[in-house]
Amino acid sequence: METPETMKIKFGETLGESLFVLEPKIQRLQHDWQVYRSFFGANKERWDFLHEAGGVATMSIESALWDSVILSLCRLTDVQSSSNHQLATLHQLSPKRVTYSDASLGRSIKKAIKEAVTATEPVREIRRNRVAHANLEVALGQRVVDQVSRAQIEEAVNAISKPLKLIYAGICDTDILDCPPIGSSDSAVKLLNSLYLGTTVDRSTVDRSNYPNWLMFGEWDR
Repeated sequence: METPETMKIKFGETLGESLFVLEPKIQRLQHDWQVYRSFFGANKERWDFLHEAGGVATMSIESALWDSVILSLCRLTDVQSSSNHQLATLHQLSPKRVTYSDASLGRSIKKAIKEAVTATEPVREIRRNRVAHANLEVALGQRVVDQVSRAQIEEAVNAISKPLKLIYAGICDTDILDCPPIGSSDSAVKLLNSLYLGTTVDRSTVDRSNYPNWLMFGEWDR
């Protein structure tokens, strides 16, 4: 596991420090979103099964994951306020703060940060009125703010990881931040299988002819 010191040696004082803070936050966002998709966005059968098996507990998990994703998207793209407190956001990677030896890389990162901010705009009203604060009109159902699709969330998650991908590709000539992260969909589908079968088993030993397709890996799990 990288330390602040090793990141500073690899990327320089300012950039290394920012990457050390931002990488785990973005990876956690990717993980939470992938688990949410596998549980509640793959197909109706999975959703029905989880709510039948877990009832109110499943509703709590669904709500907590959704709120976590909304908050993470907004926090990672928040603009610095007028206070003296620095925020851990993608703006810390801006060429205004970090000197990139490759000017074209700096311009690409600046553009990617702007695209990430734009991609998260649809969820900001949700954060303001339902997650961070409880707007009375929204709570009473007089105004609806949860008008955001899975495709929009997916676009925002991908956009937020792009600046870091550009940095690693440009400076280290390597890729980072699997999207979806390795293991997140595996663990979600494994848990679904364990709940359905009543025990932790090797799926390869189960009779395929009687095994429901909605419990297998699919598009949403990749």
